[in-house]
Amino acid sequence: MINEAYKEIIEPQNIRSQFKSEEEFISWLETGTTEDLKCALKVFEDAEMYEDCLIISKEITKHAINAYTL
Repeated sequence: MINEAYKEIIEPQNIRSQFKSEEEFISWLETGTTEDLKCALKVFEDAEMYEDCLIISKEITKHAINAYTL
């Protein structure tokens, strides 16, 4: 029972539905590390949520640019 509840919570569709706008989703992504974002990207790709994958990819790129310029 707990495993099913956990699976439901971590499904990308359920994660995404928690955000009222793309801006909220991006703000949440900004709190993650590059590694977090790469893991999220994989999960969203597996769920074929490609529009969100693009957003996640942009955030990964921002992280890389910020790391390079520091």
